[in-house]
Amino acid sequence: MEQRTNYADSRQTYFCAYCRGGLGTRDHVPSKVFLDKPYPKNLPVVFACKECNESFSLDEEYIACLIECIKSNSCNVENLERENIKEILSRKPKLLERIKMQTKRGNNYLESELEKNRIKNVLLKLAKGHLLYEFNTPITNEEININYFNLLSLDEVSRLYFEIPPELTKMPEVGCRALGNIYILDEKYFCFNWNIVQAERYRYLTGYNGQFFVRIVIGESLACEAIVTR
Repeated sequence: MEQRTNYADSRQTYFCAYCRGGLGTRDHVPSKVFLDKPYPKNLPVVFACKECNESFSLDEEYIACLIECIKSNSCNVENLERENIKEILSRKPKLLERIKMQTKRGNNYLESELEKNRIKNVLLKLAKGHLLYEFNTPITNEEININYFNLLSLDEVSRLYFEIPPELTKMPEVGCRALGNIYILDEKYFCFNWNIVQAERYRYLTGYNGQFFVRIVIGESLACEAIVTR
């Protein structure tokens, strides 16, 4: 990814990106567990307190492993594609058993009974991190509505709506990273493009179309749209 310097009001980054508490660590958004080695250069980073940074790790690890098992249509470690997920599940048999308990086989594919709180917890974290990184805008949990789904389950119309960047209806704050990412779509309107953190692994789209929003796709499988309600 191209790394841009944030020249906007630095006072927005004097606290944890997730709880607005104290600082102490730097957190990659997204976490490296969603990516493969060699990791992309210039990964987005936000400031976070140690408690928040550490509290998301197990949920992110669980989701990354669950997505890989679903995509591979198997809970057998040797059948998985991603090497880092193989390594995690090989040394954490209890996690593997938990994922097996959360999935069932039907019609030659695995259907997941996702743990909603864990999914929402991670997606809220990612959405807040992306909005702060791109727009220099801190958001609380109460200000975001999260809708998540299987990307491959969308019909053609819904998929087009999700993939096409909406028109930008308000310019970003002067100096923030988002201001340098504006482009013109089909010579019609100003918008932002998808940020491809790593192909087939993680991408996200931020914007403002009456409200701030974030769209996220993990593993070309789990997708979400987070809309700021304030």
